[in-house]
Amino acid sequence: MSANQLPDVPVVEVRRRSNLLGFALVATVIPLVVGLVAESALFGDAPGRVLRLAIVIAVAVLVLWLGIRRGRLLITRERFGRRGWLGRRWTPRNRLARSVLIASIANPNGPDARMLFIFDRDGKLVARLSGTAWGNDGLATVIEALALPFSAVPDRLTVKEVAALEPNAFRWYERLG
Repeated sequence: MSANQLPDVPVVEVRRRSNLLGFALVATVIPLVVGLVAESALFGDAPGRVLRLAIVIAVAVLVLWLGIRRGRLLITRERFGRRGWLGRRWTPRNRLARSVLIASIANPNGPDARMLFIFDRDGKLVARLSGTAWGNDGLATVIEALALPFSAVPDRLTVKEVAALEPNAFRWYERLG
């Protein structure tokens, strides 16, 4: 079997950072608890509602844990892929054109984030990867493994400034804020 006939196996695999699980659990469980406790206080039937609350929280925790644990970036000789809750999405590497690393994007709802944008030949966004989710080392690994033409913006930018620089980097409703 020659090198050209080798199967399309991952050459590089980057895992989602596992420390997101605590944040995701808190962000999901607290509203569930508050909502169900308020419902119990207003409408009674506390034992039944507590049981439903426990079941809902257990299912939410399981879904979040599985989603975060399944998160992967896969780079093969032929394709770039992302794996998450809904399976894998692949893009042929020959369609990828360039990547842009923004050193810091201002986030009014949390800490600033380093972001890597990967665009195809048509200028469409293929992937938007956050240093918060994938780690700065993970972003560096992706940049190195893809070996695309690369540009870096060292400044701290807002979403609107990034959208002016790269119009396809964010969805229309994300550019409004």
